[in-house]
Amino acid sequence: MPFRKREYLAIFVIALAVRMFALAALYTVPVSFDPDYVTDGWDTISNNVIEGHGISWTKDGSFPTISRGPVYPLFLAALIKVTNHNLLTVRLLYMVIDALIALLVLGLSYMVLGSRSAAIWSSIFYIVFLLPAWHVAKLAPDALFSLLLLVASMLFLKVFLRADQKRPSLSMAVVSGLVLGLAILTKKTILLLPLLWIVLALSKRGSRRSMSVALLVWLVASAAVVSPWLYRNYKLTGKFAFGQAMTWYVYWNGVMVDAELGHSIPGGFPEWAREYTQELRMDGHRTPIPLPPKEELLRAERLKNLAVRHMKEDFGYFLARYARNVVRFWYLSDTGRARLYTGIIGAIVFILFAFGTGFLFATRRVNRGAVFLLITIVYTNLVYAPVLAVFRYLIPVAPFIAVFVGFGLSRMWRLVRR
Repeated sequence: MPFRKREYLAIFVIALAVRMFALAALYTVPVSFDPDYVTDGWDTISNNVIEGHGISWTKDGSFPTISRGPVYPLFLAALIKVTNHNLLTVRLLYMVIDALIALLVLGLSYMVLGSRSAAIWSSIFYIVFLLPAWHVAKLAPDALFSLLLLVASMLFLKVFLRADQKRPSLSMAVVSGLVLGLAILTKKTILLLPLLWIVLALSKRGSRRSMSVALLVWLVASAAVVSPWLYRNYKLTGKFAFGQAMTWYVYWNGVMVDAELGHSIPGGFPEWAREYTQELRMDGHRTPIPLPPKEELLRAERLKNLAVRHMKEDFGYFLARYARNVVRFWYLSDTGRARLYTGIIGAIVFILFAFGTGFLFATRRVNRGAVFLLITIVYTNLVYAPVLAVFRYLIPVAPFIAVFVGFGLSRMWRLVRR
């Protein structure tokens, strides 16, 4: 092992202690932090799961939903059940998950770069980068999604991209695919990401046949996890709807956010879109009105048609907003109240990331694993830009960003010591 057991333990204890301290601090400022608040009402569905009513908006189970994926409600339901509905204890257990991610970052960095110093600095960065912990405190799904994507990525690296492995392990490919399936069911934004991973894996030297077979097994395992959810949605709607049918609602959310930031929309916000989207609002433009599955699909289709029309009518505006969102991904807060702080933090994170990436290329340490991480980061940045990009969306790739930041910090530390 590259690290001793006590070093792993030290990293985990420090990460958890920092998060416990941050959580305690939040509970002392009720003006900024509501201890009874759960992001987007996820606890409503989770409580219905506990009571045997399924992934549903209503307690009698008559109002099932496909706008929310099943993994996070089940995860949150398990925590609520174990803690007897004590949200403080739920948050404490969820913080353990985030502390474990700091430990996995240590392993990921060493797996890709083979440097103890860079791995330690990567882990230190993740420990002090408390954006994931803040959203854990709000019981948002981002940290769980980050864990699943991180584990799926580490397994993919181990199975398909190791330089010393000529024949991928089929059993490990199955495990990697199963975890990827859970990640997809948590957030469908990564649905196309596996295609990029496959291209990278097939470019590796070795037996194309064994690699192709292993990749097929990987995809089948992932599909086996996703299929029951698709079948459930087919029974509800008559279509193999993937669910999480909020993309085009969020698109219009993004248009309104763009307008609120002071960027004028040519001709004003389209009246036909304003009237329709207003009908779907319950709490400003942040919370969608829950609808039955068939109506959710109808809403998604109508909003999609409006969005396509909107893009066609002023494609120049769409491209400009896309470019702005690529940048906003690194700093924009959800509410705007903390934009100054998220702007400063985001700028620091991006500079450190760019610095570490530049150093990696300058020292010719770029390998297939580093390319894999960069592909995942860039994909995540770009996939949100057409719809809406905020700082919170960076959380799932924060562990990957930490690898490059850690490499840059280790180089800086070496220069300082000299």
